[in-house]
Amino acid sequence: MENLLNFVKAEWDVISQAPFTFGVIALLMFGASYAWHRERINSLKEQKKIRDEDLAYLKDKTGSDDVRAIAQRVTAVEDELKELGETDFAKQFMDLPKLP
Repeated sequence: MENLLNFVKAEWDVISQAPFTFGVIALLMFGASYAWHRERINSLKEQKKIRDEDLAYLKDKTGSDDVRAIAQRVTAVEDELKELGETDFAKQFMDLPKLP
């Protein structure tokens, strides 16, 4: 921080001769930062909304309010799908004729 202050002190003549330019640049930087942070916050809110909707859907499907029970059920279904995919799909893929 001290280096920045020393640099500004050394270059103060340049800054004082073009205050409008530096003001506009500062406003543009602030605006860009604000827009990025606003978008990031909106993205996080959307992710939370989707997560809550998914959780509500899984609660309805499993009939349980226990998050751990739902997680175990989802993990079991994913494992079953993984096994099916590894066996059936892999066999079908290996039986395809090779291209010349």
